[in-house]
Amino acid sequence: MIEPNGQVVGHFSENIIFLLGLNIEVGTEIILSPTTVEHINRKHPEITGNLYEKAAEILLNPEYVGYSPRKNTIDFIVSENERLRVPVRPASDGIYYARSIFKLHKRDFERLKRSGSIFPVDKTKKS
Repeated sequence: MIEPNGQVVGHFSENIIFLLGLNIEVGTEIILSPTTVEHINRKHPEITGNLYEKAAEILLNPEYVGYSPRKNTIDFIVSENERLRVPVRPASDGIYYARSIFKLHKRDFERLKRSGSIFPVDKTKKS
C-alpha cells in the first residue's frame, strides 16, 4: 500500500554506507513519494513499468554508487542493459527520498567512472 508521503523502496546497507563513508544509520529507509512518481512520468516517460518496483530493485542491487557532497546526493546506478540512476537526498526533516529515476547517458556514465565519482559495489559484501 502506498502511503500519502510515499512508499519505502529501499534501505541503506552497511556496505553502501561504508563504501561512501556516509554518516547514516544502517537500515535508514529510502522513500519514493507519489509526487516523485508524477515527476518521473512527466519528465522521464521512457522509464516505464512499476516505478516503485524499479526503484526498489535499483536501490537493492546497485552496480555503482556515488556521493555528491555539494548536492548532498547519493546516487545508485545500474548499468546492465540501460544505465539507470536513482538520486537519493534527505529532506529537511531528515527523511531520505528517491528524487527520480532516469537514464544516464553512456558518456556521462563513463565520465563518472573515469573521475572516480562513482564506485563499483562489491556484490559479495554483506548488504
